[in-house]
Amino acid sequence: GNAISSVKPNLANISFGVEIQEKTAKDALASNSELMNKVIAAIKQVGITDSEISTSQFNIYPVYDNYQDEKTGRYTQELIGYRVSNIINVETQNLNSLAAIIDGAVEAGVNRVDSVYFSLSPELASKLKDELLEEAVLNAKSKAEMALAPLNYKIIGVKAVSLSEFSMPYPMPMYDMAYG
Repeated sequence: GNAISSVKPNLANISFGVEIQEKTAKDALASNSELMNKVIAAIKQVGITDSEISTSQFNIYPVYDNYQDEKTGRYTQELIGYRVSNIINVETQNLNSLAAIIDGAVEAGVNRVDSVYFSLSPELASKLKDELLEEAVLNAKSKAEMALAPLNYKIIGVKAVSLSEFSMPYPMPMYDMAYG
């Protein structure tokens, strides 16, 4: 048997951050930290809590300029600075504050918005999975009864149950369209 359901997402996931380049790693880290503190403060003003914020990526790496030496014709690299990238993830069920979160973060200094996507909370996903499993079993029973009816047989018990569980697919956006 099978069962399908359509539900509205109840969880928003936003990945954004600050990427800074300075002459030294120390300066790049200090500038990045200063901006990220402003970003965190801005999104907390919208009602985001510490438990909804996590660091998803943090990198410090050297930046080189490549050039060709005019006298020798050889290509060479020159260290010109360091780049610090700090990406955080905000996961919230407050979908109504999504625009305010992004706007506040950008105003505070975010220069990278890597992704925004919607999903289901683990609680809702688990509840939905249980409901769909029940519907699928009832669907299988109905199909079995229809298949046996022409033979004048009836189901008198269940010998075996085999579940082929698949992970839930990512939510697909649905759009309303109006034609005039």
